[in-house]
Amino acid sequence: MIAVAGPPADERLFAHAPDVDSLRAIAMMAVLAMHAKLLPFGWAGVWLFFVISGYVVTLSILKRGGDPDQTARLSNFYERRVGRIVPVYYAYLLAGLLLSLWIGRAPDTGVIFSLFGFYQNIAMGLGGGEMQTWPTGHLWSISIEMQFYLVYGIAAHRLSIATTRRMLWIFVLAAPLLRACVSAFATGGDPQATAFAIYSGPTLHFDSFAMGCLLALARLQAPIERLAPPLIRLGFGAMILYLGSYAAVNFLLRERSGVEIVRDIISGILLGEGREIFLYTALGLFSLAILAMTLASHPAIHWLVRNRALQWIGGISYGAYVYHALILETTARLATGQWNAIESTSPLYRIGIMLAALGLTLVVASLSYRYFERPTAKIIGSLFRSNGLSKEPILR
Repeated sequence: MIAVAGPPADERLFAHAPDVDSLRAIAMMAVLAMHAKLLPFGWAGVWLFFVISGYVVTLSILKRGGDPDQTARLSNFYERRVGRIVPVYYAYLLAGLLLSLWIGRAPDTGVIFSLFGFYQNIAMGLGGGEMQTWPTGHLWSISIEMQFYLVYGIAAHRLSIATTRRMLWIFVLAAPLLRACVSAFATGGDPQATAFAIYSGPTLHFDSFAMGCLLALARLQAPIERLAPPLIRLGFGAMILYLGSYAAVNFLLRERSGVEIVRDIISGILLGEGREIFLYTALGLFSLAILAMTLASHPAIHWLVRNRALQWIGGISYGAYVYHALILETTARLATGQWNAIESTSPLYRIGIMLAALGLTLVVASLSYRYFERPTAKIIGSLFRSNGLSKEPILR
């Protein structure tokens, strides 16, 4: 991406935004609540992660766009992505692999390759990709994130801002079409398997990342206070339209009544009548609206995201996301006396398990960030700098 010509319209563009960290915290806790069987639509937090990731990574590229050495900039981009994502992720996988070998239940080679090679989302869409003795089912989203960075990193460092913007718009428009193609191709198959294949498919959710990227680029030309109002209307309008439309579909076409009207709209089997196409677009736009509200300090959300505790949790949310499934399952095992029994407990009991797991997750993630993630990031950064490929630290 070429250097920005002159200062951005929004002088706060490159300043650290701790309120965005709060959104990361909320997204992570929503996923944890879903796995604790308390919030069926908590999976939507992943899409908020996607939009935030696109926004933040684009700012990172723009901030370093003045360096004329294109190779150094591209190297720095991947250094930061690898240094931030890989150490914790690989350490978690290695711990699970060693445990599996120790108890004599080694995972299939294909599972190992998909996890370490960041294509687990593809393997899971085909019915595999998970260790049986170590929670890995939640890691598919990290594979999608790395796949996006692989494509976007190269393109954004080789193309002009205008061309990059056009490419991102192609992602926004093409992803729903790709979801429609997958849905049409899988007609007649197992609905749940098809729904999950679309949910976790490669490139099928690049639109959400692209929305965040486009917001970052838009802030070069306009302040967030001007951008936020139409984005808020668009995001909330898209979500309301989606929810209302498919509630009507469930009532009129599926002949449901009562609470059944809201089934399979944002939880359950997300397939049929095009919902697998439009849901993720609406969710991406809604997440974009939430991000815009946060950046603009909208009073409807500012009271929440300015919370220091949430901001702190957001700072360690990546490690917390990686560790949370293992800690939740272990906590539930200690509380119930058996594995995979959390769904059979009462809602009040699940809340207790979730709160205990959240506390332990934050302790582990905090220690991990301080004693593992930051030191390994410094080591990786020093290796790149010793080769003359990087000048920037990975973590601040």
